[in-house]
Amino acid sequence: RCAIEKPETHVDRAKQYEKFVNDEIFSGFEYPMSLKDIQSFEKRSYNSKYKYPKMSINIYSYDEKFNIVPLQISEMYDAELEVDLLYVKQEDKSHYVLITDLNRLVSSQLSKHKERKFLCRRCLSHFYKSGDLTDHLEICKQHEVCKPIMPYPSQTTKFT
Repeated sequence: RCAIEKPETHVDRAKQYEKFVNDEIFSGFEYPMSLKDIQSFEKRSYNSKYKYPKMSINIYSYDEKFNIVPLQISEMYDAELEVDLLYVKQEDKSHYVLITDLNRLVSSQLSKHKERKFLCRRCLSHFYKSGDLTDHLEICKQHEVCKPIMPYPSQTTKFT
């Protein structure tokens, strides 16, 4: 809910969102939502009887080196609102955190260059021209979601 209508202050307080708890679009789910429920909610947002925008919801997590990795990426490509969430799990507790700027979150793990990057939400590849991203998306959408891992410059690859 915090991605749709952000409160001006105290965004971390549950009280800010109590007025939305009884909205029909949010009913019928256990909270925190499972990944499967998030897909169902996303599909529900495409139903015109609800007053909310059509949403695509992308879930990211992090690996052992704390690099951001795709966990569940939306297949809804005509959304009016793209929502990115970080899934945080510690022992037996889990939580979703709204990512307000995915580019900023992953920028340092992608490149040392400071200029603007155009980011593919599906595989986290980056481009310096929006047209290059558009071309990439046409190909990327045809494949399973994955994050390409390139070797470090100090590593060598041998072909035999």
